[in-house]
Amino acid sequence: MRQGAPERATETWWQVVDAFLLEGQPGADLGTRGRYWLARILAKLGETLEAQQKLDEARNAYELIRDRGLPQGEWAAAQLLRLGISPLVPDEPGR
Repeated sequence: MRQGAPERATETWWQVVDAFLLEGQPGADLGTRGRYWLARILAKLGETLEAQQKLDEARNAYELIRDRGLPQGEWAAAQLLRLGISPLVPDEPGR
C-alpha cells in the first residue's frame, strides 16, 4: 500500500487469509496473536476494497471477521450495516 499498489496489497492480503483462515486445518488454533493479525488484515483489506469501489469483496472481508468470531467483530458488523448488510451472524444449518 505504501508504494501505491493497492491491487498488489489486496492480492497479498487475500493470500494470507486463504492460507491461515480459509484453507487452514479445521479447528487449527491460530492463537490470540494470529486471530488479531487476521482481523487487522481483513479490516484493512475491506477498507482498501471499499476505496476501490469493490463493495462485494469488502463485504466478504468484513463478513469473515464477523462470522469467524475474530477480534473487532462488532466493528465489522457496523461496517456491514453501513454497507446495507445485516450485522447478525447467519444461523447455522440445523439450528
